[in-house]
This record gives sequence, C-alpha cells and structure tokens, in this order.
Amino acid sequence: MQEVSLAAVRQRAPLADASKIGPWLYRLAVKWGWFEGKDPTASRKRLKLVKWAITVFFLVLGLATLAAYMKIGYEHRALAGQPYVPTWQQAPK
Repeated sequence: MQEVSLAAVRQRAPLADASKIGPWLYRLAVKWGWFEGKDPTASRKRLKLVKWAITVFFLVLGLATLAAYMKIGYEHRALAGQPYVPTWQQAPK
C-alpha cells in the first residue's frame, strides 16, 4: 500500500475530476500488484466477494431506509398536505 501512496504522490498532474479518484487508485493498486498476494486468482475472488458484500450491504441499507420512510408516510397519512414534524421535535401538548 505504501507503493501505491508514493506513486500517487509522485504523479505531478492532479486529477481534474474528483469522481475518478476511486477507479484511478484501483488501477494504480493493480498496477503495483497490491491485490496479487501469493495467489492472484484467489485474491481476485476475495476482492469480488468483498465487492458483492458491500453491494448487498448498501442495497439492504437503502431498502431499510425506504421502508422507514414508507412507515412514516403511512403513519402521517391522516395529516396529508401538512409538513411532517418528528415526535421528538413536537411541542408538548
């Protein structure tokens, strides 16, 4: 990983688009052999498994968030058209 960091620092031209930093670092790490280890095939399989695990995690997180907002909307249906105010922010009655 130190080689990847040093190569990133040595590069004179900065990246123009910040969204390209992730793929650029990945290509740099592959070029320097950071993902290879003792068995490149096993390392790629492990990396693929990690990628899928992260993907599933964020999909589940997104669905859980959607379910929470749907629950809030269902509970607030009687007051349609009025802004939603969470219970903890409502003034005491």
